[in-house]
Amino acid sequence: MSQLKHRFFLILIFVAFTLTIMTHLNSSIYSRENLYATAPKALLHEEEGSTSTIPPPTNCTCVNCYEDTHCGGLWTGTAIGDRNDNHINEQERNFDKISIVVAHCNRDLSWLSNFTHGVHIHSTTIISKCQAEVEGAPQNSTIIRLENAGRCDHSYAYYITQMDHNVTGNEVVIFLKDIRDPANLHLKGYYRSLQSMLYIAAKTGFACGVKLRGNGYPPPRRKLSEYILHSAYADSRKLSEFRMGRYTRLQYGSVSVKQANFKNSKVTPMKKWLEAMSIDFPSNVTALCFGGTFAATRRNIQRQPLRVYQAIEQSLSRGDSIIENHFAERAWGGILSEPLPNFQIEALLAYKTIVSNNQGAFIGQLQRSVGNNKTKFDLDIGP
Repeated sequence: MSQLKHRFFLILIFVAFTLTIMTHLNSSIYSRENLYATAPKALLHEEEGSTSTIPPPTNCTCVNCYEDTHCGGLWTGTAIGDRNDNHINEQERNFDKISIVVAHCNRDLSWLSNFTHGVHIHSTTIISKCQAEVEGAPQNSTIIRLENAGRCDHSYAYYITQMDHNVTGNEVVIFLKDIRDPANLHLKGYYRSLQSMLYIAAKTGFACGVKLRGNGYPPPRRKLSEYILHSAYADSRKLSEFRMGRYTRLQYGSVSVKQANFKNSKVTPMKKWLEAMSIDFPSNVTALCFGGTFAATRRNIQRQPLRVYQAIEQSLSRGDSIIENHFAERAWGGILSEPLPNFQIEALLAYKTIVSNNQGAFIGQLQRSVGNNKTKFDLDIGP
């Protein structure tokens, strides 16, 4: 009898031990599954010797922060994820070639030496239109003189049409106006440094040269105390409704520039112009860049067929101050940036509280009202 009790006791110990091991294994499996389900911040590799990765993330923690690796900084059009100043200063290493294009009228270009300090520039092209001497240009710059039509956007389209589109390579092109005076920036924001533009373009393929800040200039019927955070994106459909009846150029710094009469067009609103140019915005959200200064990789430029840029150049040849300039300014982001994945679009739409309906500069822009307490928000996320 004692032997039977002993055997029964051993069996109980074995069963208990087996149950403990199985519970531990199940717990590990469930923990691993939960880790994958709740880890959008990084692509996790399989552990069974496979080199495949877990599918891309499907949700965002935040779009106006540093912490979210896949969505942080998205709202302001910065590089996604954590910002590291040391990495920003090293971003030229990501490109084999850095080219600069300047749309020149009559400004001294001596500021370019400071702008490009410490960065190896492969080539600088000055496209000058106002019959003025080109002063302060870097040595070995290529100077091209064109008729004064289409302003900076025509210059950019012209340059792109002259690129060899059969050539591939790890190149980035920086498109600049001949002035970077904050007094000439008509929107509340600031110019990004070359290093910041390279940093963003290295990660996303496109970087707007102007970063908008929240401002307190309310559209009609909005409380004066309401503070608005501007995003780097717009509702595609609403943006395409943009039109402009008249335009008066604000003071161009301290230099007198003769103003041409504004020319509207029958190809309006913007939707008609986009169709004429064969430009297809993403169906829901598109990148929006103001200020006429941006960076784009050769790869992103060549996402569009050459005929699109040729059509833009021809359209902008109609005159000096024309509605097509304003269409093009609002279109470069959509033309040169890659469409966002659905999970990022959903996060942007969830974060915004307003789609601007104001028939002015910001029509269609995704915005967020933060009331009158702007100090609660980090309004300067990313480079």
